[in-house]
Amino acid sequence: MIGPRFIAIFFAFVLINFAFIGIINSDLKNKQYLSLFGCIFSLMIIVSVCFFPFPFQSSLIESMIEGNEGLSNNFIPFKSIVLIIKDAIAYKTYGTICYQIFGNIILFIPLSFSLFYYLKENNKFFKVLCCVIFTSTFVEVGQYFVNTVIEVNYRSVDIDDIILNTLGGIIGFCFAYSIIPMFKNLLNKITKK
Repeated sequence: MIGPRFIAIFFAFVLINFAFIGIINSDLKNKQYLSLFGCIFSLMIIVSVCFFPFPFQSSLIESMIEGNEGLSNNFIPFKSIVLIIKDAIAYKTYGTICYQIFGNIILFIPLSFSLFYYLKENNKFFKVLCCVIFTSTFVEVGQYFVNTVIEVNYRSVDIDDIILNTLGGIIGFCFAYSIIPMFKNLLNKITKK
């Protein structure tokens, strides 16, 4: 399997090169450049979480197919969210809620936060929302494509993931729009005293 160590090395290579270009070009003080850096970093984390570890060995894929292992897909809104919560309450596995529900929400907060500072002022909420929905949908389509190629549902395709990712995007936007300026104002008041 291609695991997290390989991905971490690959993404570290990309980010170090991107940062080096920013240092040479004196862009690290530029808010637009830093927000682009944040967007790229967020997308790398999303790809790492949603696609890896990746089974590329044919023997592993064959054993998954023979064992009829694989996850089920969900195209009915809120179905898997309700099932996760019911199962977590019934079996007292509350970590599943944190991982499955809050994980999908938290995953997209940094992306929308970075997009808030990267995109131009006109219709910023709509633009951020469109980018988050597109990215989340693209991830789900990518997971479906991977499942089709390896002929087993290694990653589930779930409409609820798009819903939760979009909620995370809205939270990230709200955080950048209201909480950060509020925090800056509070700091300014404290430093003036």
